[in-house]
Amino acid sequence: MSHPPPVYRLAVDDVIYSFRDLARRRPASLFDCHFLSLFRGLHEQFGTCVTFNIFFQTHEGDFSLRDFPADYREEWKANATWLRLAFHALQEFPPDRYAGDRLGDFRRDFEATHAEVLRFAGPEAWIPPAVIHFCRIPDNALSALSAYGVRHLAGLNLRHEGAWTAHYGVPDALAARVAKNEEVVDEKSGILFSLIDLVINNCPPTEVAARLDSRANTPARPHKVDLLTHEQYSWPFYKNHLPDHPERILNAIRWCREHGYQPAFYNSPVG
Repeated sequence: MSHPPPVYRLAVDDVIYSFRDLARRRPASLFDCHFLSLFRGLHEQFGTCVTFNIFFQTHEGDFSLRDFPADYREEWKANATWLRLAFHALQEFPPDRYAGDRLGDFRRDFEATHAEVLRFAGPEAWIPPAVIHFCRIPDNALSALSAYGVRHLAGLNLRHEGAWTAHYGVPDALAARVAKNEEVVDEKSGILFSLIDLVINNCPPTEVAARLDSRANTPARPHKVDLLTHEQYSWPFYKNHLPDHPERILNAIRWCREHGYQPAFYNSPVG
């Protein structure tokens, strides 16, 4: 009996500045933005698929997706086999916007983002999200997420002062299992929870391979690697800009390729 090949999935959180850059400059192509060009290069070299988890607006208040032109709609469509857009949050701050009884706010932000993506990129470019900002969702949100097409949520499952954080509010016993890189399904919603293997922007280029090697014997490793990074580290105006951010991403993708993992998406039949 044959088994599907192991996969790697790459998500980029907090994406909004690339949209602002393109809207202000209006270049001929999406890939005249250095950030999008980086991922097109990875796709051309390795076949990489990437999901941009996007904000609806900048927290500085100077741009929203409503300002993004539909000029590139055909280009989004032409590249949708490897580049997708997903909801992440309204904006970067506050990080706990959806904590507690905020399902109404979450729904409004999600649906507003979805509507704008359909307007400027078309349905081909959209994919249900697998990473919500800071891995925090409102109380009782899993059924809503399931209705939006979410089948998989990836988190960090960190422990702080004796409590699990960044784990979408799942019960502690399940969070502990996910933290060991076990994949766990919430029976009511049917959503699968898994661990992000590497936050690329937190890892120097020379340490990427060792960090990925360190999870080799964990339960989910034989069939998947989940990678995450954040857009802002690629912009020189950002206070914590990482000039070697592209190298960090490249090293993670190269490791996956060398270890036989194939590119895939979250929340899709191939991912």
